[in-house]
Amino acid sequence: MGSRYDSGSGGVDRGRFLKSGWAPGLVLLAWAAAALAYDPPAPARGPLPTLVVLCDARLLPVAERAAEDLRARGLVAARLVADSTENIVQALARQSDAADAIVVEDKVAVTLAVRLGAAAESDLVTLASDRLVVAVRETANVDPIKALLQAGPGRVALPDPKRAPAGVHAEAALKKIGIYDRVSLRATYFASGREAVAALAADQADAAIAYGTDVAVVPGAKKMLALPARSYLPLLYFGLPLAASKERERAKAFLDYLASPALADAWLKGGFQPPPDDMP
Repeated sequence: MGSRYDSGSGGVDRGRFLKSGWAPGLVLLAWAAAALAYDPPAPARGPLPTLVVLCDARLLPVAERAAEDLRARGLVAARLVADSTENIVQALARQSDAADAIVVEDKVAVTLAVRLGAAAESDLVTLASDRLVVAVRETANVDPIKALLQAGPGRVALPDPKRAPAGVHAEAALKKIGIYDRVSLRATYFASGREAVAALAADQADAAIAYGTDVAVVPGAKKMLALPARSYLPLLYFGLPLAASKERERAKAFLDYLASPALADAWLKGGFQPPPDDMP
């Protein structure tokens, strides 16, 4: 991960999602070409087979778009069950054939699913990545570092490292950068990054640290600065077809489509970053 995915303006290089270096003006054409190039399974005869996909709620809007596209083509119907990645792994521990595929956050979840015998790591599909960012209110015009270091007591909204993976990553990044002590003195902690951003938008804080995907969906907040990618572990999202699925090939095709350039617009709208070039 890192700056290789950013354009010169600081935004996302859409060409990475498109598997090409084409200019943004050709994005729609490239999406159309990608959709035509996608090699799906043959259309189903009779009632569409239904996949059960356990999906981290953060990725649900993109997964819904994929499901709509594939249903419209007569390929497969997908029943998406939204939950946290932690709860998805716990569900697999109780019943390994509870679904046909999972869409989750964090490689730890993938490792646990493989150890449970629920999936094979060779089937792993890397879908997207995320960034830790400093956010401020949409109407603010401030230096993001000053907003962190000069905020009043309790005016920096952070995800709690004891309750949220985002908090663990944020704490690691602040320590790596060398400003953890100064920022933590000004912090109020929340159960998730999204709650921290919501508090910022509600004027309960002057700055927040969260995933870029949290900032993208909370009205009234805006991203001001991406923290250095080397200051925390990569934030990645994965798909895995499950070994016990009776529709395993269609589950794999669903995940391949979810990762395809045809859905680049949906990923970008949600604030996601492209996956690293060296990921499967």
